[in-house]
Amino acid sequence: MPPELISRFQVGGIFFFDSPDPDEKLGIMKLKIAKYKLDPKQPLPKMDDWTGRDVNNCAFKAEAMGMSLTEAGQHVVPLLSSHREQMDSLRNYATGRFLSASKPGVYKYSPPVTKYEPT
Repeated sequence: MPPELISRFQVGGIFFFDSPDPDEKLGIMKLKIAKYKLDPKQPLPKMDDWTGRDVNNCAFKAEAMGMSLTEAGQHVVPLLSSHREQMDSLRNYATGRFLSASKPGVYKYSPPVTKYEPT
């Protein structure tokens, strides 16, 4: 948005909604398990790089296809994997410019540290 339009938002700023952290993903999954009437005691899939939409897609597929969440999770291509460059670009742009939607204060992106493992 142009700066003159952004300045009209006086309620506290513009928020950046990043992907959910592990605790937020677990909360979303619990809601989706209840929504799709799935077994709440079943094991959960690995949800690395998943967005809230990915969590929903997994639960929806589990219910629609009559499979476990871990099986359905094998049919999810995380948005943060398939569109990593675009997401990193958005995160870098939002850093210092917008408020974080899930944490207090201004949004700051810290790229994950890649560990060096000798072969």
